[in-house]
Amino acid sequence: MLRIYLLGNLRAEQDDQPLVLPRLSLTASLWGYLLLHSNSPLPREQLAAALWPDESEDTGRARLRRTLHQLQSSLPSTAPDRPWLLVTPTTIKWNPAADYWLDVLEFERLSTILEQLAQAVALYAGDLLPGCYDDWVIAPRERLRELYVADLDRLVEEHRARLDYKQAALYARQLLAHDPLSEVGIRQLLAVLYELGDRTAALVAYERFTVHLVAELGVEPMPETVSLYEAVLHQRSLPGTVTAMTTAPPTGMRGAALLPLVGREREMAVLTQAWVSAAHGRGELALITGEAGIGKTRLTAELARMVEANGGRVMRGGATFAESTPYQAIVTALRSALPLLTASAQPGQLRALLPLIPELGVRHPDLRPLPPIEPERERTRLYQALGECLTQLAEPRPLLLILEDLHWAGAATIDFLSYLMRATAAARVLIVATYREEETSRQHPLRELRREFQQEGRITHLGLTRLDQDAVVALAQQVVSAPPDVAQQLYAESEGNPFFLSELVREMLAHDSATEATSLPPARSLAGVQALINARIARLALNTRLIAEVAAVAGVTFNLELVGEVAGWDEGQTLTALDELLDQGLIRDAGARSGYDFVFSHHLIQDSIYAALDPGVRARRHRRTALVLEDLHPGREELASELARHFDLGAEADRAAPYYLRSAHQALAVYADEEALAAATRGYELSSDPGIQFAALALAEGIHQRSGEREPQRTTLGRMEEIASELDDDDMVCEVLRRKVLLHDVLGKREEEATMISALKQRAADSGSNRWQAVALQAEATLQHHLSQYDAARTSAEAAANLYRQLGDIGSQVECYCLLAECYIYQAQYNDGQALIKQAIELAPTSNTALLIRTLKTAATVATLQREYHTGYQLANQMLALCHSIFDREGEADAHFQLARAGGWLMQVEEAFAHFDLAKALYTVLGNQLGEAQTLLSSGNLLGRLGRHDQAITAHERAEALFAQLGNTRGQVVVLSNLAVSHSIRYDHASAKAAALRGLTLVGPINSPEQEATLLAELACAELELGENAAVEHYEAALALRHIAAQPGRVCITLSDLAAAYLRTGNLMAAKAACNEALARYRSDAQYIEQPEHISWTAARINHALGNEEATRTHMEEAHAVLERKLATFPDEAARVDYRQQDFIRDLLAAYERDEWPAYAQPRSSAPAEDSTLTPACPTCGQADAVVKAGLRHSGSQRYRCQHCQRYFTPQPHERGHSDELRERAFALYHQGRSKRAIARELDISPQTVSNWLAAASARGDQ
Repeated sequence: MLRIYLLGNLRAEQDDQPLVLPRLSLTASLWGYLLLHSNSPLPREQLAAALWPDESEDTGRARLRRTLHQLQSSLPSTAPDRPWLLVTPTTIKWNPAADYWLDVLEFERLSTILEQLAQAVALYAGDLLPGCYDDWVIAPRERLRELYVADLDRLVEEHRARLDYKQAALYARQLLAHDPLSEVGIRQLLAVLYELGDRTAALVAYERFTVHLVAELGVEPMPETVSLYEAVLHQRSLPGTVTAMTTAPPTGMRGAALLPLVGREREMAVLTQAWVSAAHGRGELALITGEAGIGKTRLTAELARMVEANGGRVMRGGATFAESTPYQAIVTALRSALPLLTASAQPGQLRALLPLIPELGVRHPDLRPLPPIEPERERTRLYQALGECLTQLAEPRPLLLILEDLHWAGAATIDFLSYLMRATAAARVLIVATYREEETSRQHPLRELRREFQQEGRITHLGLTRLDQDAVVALAQQVVSAPPDVAQQLYAESEGNPFFLSELVREMLAHDSATEATSLPPARSLAGVQALINARIARLALNTRLIAEVAAVAGVTFNLELVGEVAGWDEGQTLTALDELLDQGLIRDAGARSGYDFVFSHHLIQDSIYAALDPGVRARRHRRTALVLEDLHPGREELASELARHFDLGAEADRAAPYYLRSAHQALAVYADEEALAAATRGYELSSDPGIQFAALALAEGIHQRSGEREPQRTTLGRMEEIASELDDDDMVCEVLRRKVLLHDVLGKREEEATMISALKQRAADSGSNRWQAVALQAEATLQHHLSQYDAARTSAEAAANLYRQLGDIGSQVECYCLLAECYIYQAQYNDGQALIKQAIELAPTSNTALLIRTLKTAATVATLQREYHTGYQLANQMLALCHSIFDREGEADAHFQLARAGGWLMQVEEAFAHFDLAKALYTVLGNQLGEAQTLLSSGNLLGRLGRHDQAITAHERAEALFAQLGNTRGQVVVLSNLAVSHSIRYDHASAKAAALRGLTLVGPINSPEQEATLLAELACAELELGENAAVEHYEAALALRHIAAQPGRVCITLSDLAAAYLRTGNLMAAKAACNEALARYRSDAQYIEQPEHISWTAARINHALGNEEATRTHMEEAHAVLERKLATFPDEAARVDYRQQDFIRDLLAAYERDEWPAYAQPRSSAPAEDSTLTPACPTCGQADAVVKAGLRHSGSQRYRCQHCQRYFTPQPHERGHSDELRERAFALYHQGRSKRAIARELDISPQTVSNWLAAASARGDQ
């Protein structure tokens, strides 16, 4: 057999004897090309072009003939029926049936078989044909290099999974030697050397790599590599790693003892599929549940290895009992990747995360906390920053976020997880969370989250069951070479629980050999496992047992110094005991970044040791632990929760209470309200100090106030009042009164609010406290502002501001300035309002930026409503800049919304829609559906004003669906009134009527005369077009409501609409009177009129019907001039064309440009005369004596009503008042194949008019 080696230096062997090959590189190149393309004959011209691309075809073919001859001469002889080469005049092919073996083919074959990867790697002697520099060889050479690297990477992972770290290190070094600048290679080597226990070698390897990388490329290592290096440097566990069981005895063994992963093939397949889906941009959540010890951690570790092997990023965190800090699982995950986080996050995001991860301030000393805003928005800001950081981490490489033991997590963690699911819906993030179902009730937040997202199909839920008998038997034989009977006994005693099984195996390994074990201790229950663990503890040295007990009291995680001080031992004694615990696998290193030195290998170990302690001993050790913590870490606020728990369990109630209160304040600082409430409540229950009780109740009352829990809030206020009254403390009494004022303010109970303010003012005056007098005056100003008593509010606010200035309370002074600014703006004194806002801005950087943002938002809204659009736009821009500076994304969304509204009215159309898009995108990410709905509503309104009614209807329908989903009736009503407008303009009067009627059924409960008037007016408009007699009545009702709502601009428009309705129903005198009133109002309130051309056009039609030519001409000129000025503000011709398509605009232009008036507006002397001597019979009931006239239709036709059957009818309908010539032009265009819309555009008439003409012609039988 001829053995050919192309990898490394070209060589060949014939029957194990080296073959002398030609030294010509072209011969080797030709041979290699033929060998790698032996699947089909190769045309000679293809070969010549591949080997001699720069030669002419003739020269290339000549060289091919010579090189082929040299190759044939070099090959050994072979049987005639099996030649090496198959040569024809046009093609050449290496004979695949020849007796040969090729290293490339064998390498590729072995690379597909996991068990033979080592042979594949050994076969790769170097690059493909390294002495060949032809272009054709580059692609296959790189492909084989990549395959070699992938094989090495897989071998490292496989040996790591089997805990064969020496062999894994060998392959990792081989990988790095192949590519000395490979960051994948250095990460593999770092991890393996660290897991092997050779931390020094790992650090040296990293330093050498860094020096080489900087020297060769002038760059620093990637953040992922730095993160791994820091994990090794600080001796913490690597992301996603869990130490597995080995066959070595426990002595010298470090880390948790876990068995190899078996029996989880289905679960791994499901998780792998979830990872693939997430990696393609569909963020998912996988929930893994199961009993204690079932292998949840082991399964996630295997998933983490797979993800890292495929280039993904892994972050891991977990909660402990009891959760030491809010968001513990999230924080520990982020701490494990601080270099990555700081490299990818923006400064604003890092500033938002500072309260949660203070270590960021150590890495970036220039970072400062963001100014405070309202608590709910602060929570949103924190969530937004966390979500954006995780999304950014997943942009270059998909991210696996593992969160363990969430049954111990607080409500804040689960709330953030719910937010994160929405924020990462389109991100490359897979979140895997583990929990115990038996420890989560049906009302547990995690179960609620699971139900919510299961409906959306974004959760993968895995319930882990115990291993079956076959898996346990196979595992026992693999790990301890157990004979079948012992393996069966292992299964019987463990019942397939992996942790129970691992403890039984440890018991076996503690003896001489597994094969000598004929019986095993029972482990069929948790008590059985505790007995096994206690038996292991009993075999420890006495001092080691004592340290284990002290550590169990400290918690699942603990520090060397703490347990030593609690035990009263020196460091050497403590380390000796801890070494034995490490060797026995009862504890493992926790890593510096976790904040602890050690962690129990499994919480069941800690539980078992803790449960075995005498209750009195436990209490004493908790007390001792708290006292030591106080001495070791004075002033460490983050330890407040731990100190409170230890003093509480140590029966030191009064010492525990202040720490519970401090813990509650800490939880509030990161917006974990439920955790804060629980801590405050426990502090109140334990304390006998009225001051601490009052402070705890005050904190709880604030939480109830924000969450809207009014009954608990009132109860808490009652308890606060009892303490304040008993102590007769002025500050406490005033504080209770202040909180009662806020409660009544929220509930809108103004009389009770005024009573509380009077009581507060009186108590403040009696106490002589300037601060409480200022608080009372500010509360009074706020109430007066609510009651629209703006002059009085300004007086009170100014007095309060002066007192705050004397006290040096800048924050409260800013609050008063903002209140004053709002009063001035509501009174349309914009310059004074702007001046106060400017003063507030000058003070705000050192005080209340959040209040300033709220004031700017209110001011921008009011200015826009008052049609001061430039002012509104300017204020919204100021708001946007402030929100951006403090990373207030919800505020940014509100600012973009305000900019869009004001920009739309200023006809900055492109900018307005850009701001609408930005606002909607931010509201969507934040989960603010109300903001989304309002954005859709306002953008739909702008589309409608531009004449894009199809788009407007789509936007409004989506907005209505969102408002309905939110139960926001007011929003639905506003949308329906706008839908009615758009449908009317599109001639869909039936849909317009339906929308208006639906709105009227909803408007009652919201008690809004303004909205009811709008709906009645739109209903009347639709009815008028549908020929229904109730139109005038509904317009009159709308006008009455407009007067009640005191809206001068809308009163004027409704009067104009009513005048037009009178005109169309033939009541000229009423039309004239209504029109005159509308004109009078228009002259005085022009700035409030949205469509002033509508007023002048109505006046022109009525005067034309009355025959007043001069007045008609005056009003017509005014209407056209107003229209032209408005059209000039539109951004482009397309928008102007859309606007001109509105029915009344077309009528206006027809009258102005061609003197073509609607039939109902024709002078009455020239109107078509009806035969007044003959009253037509009713077509429904046949009666003639009960028929009376009922006004004129839009076309000028006489309409009748039958008093007998109440039906309306028009016996001689006239077509709309357009000339016959125009109608004939329309017919001609139709016969030319033009569409109805095209005809309407060309003739500047309504598409409905064209349809009516064609329908009438068809009914007459015209061709």
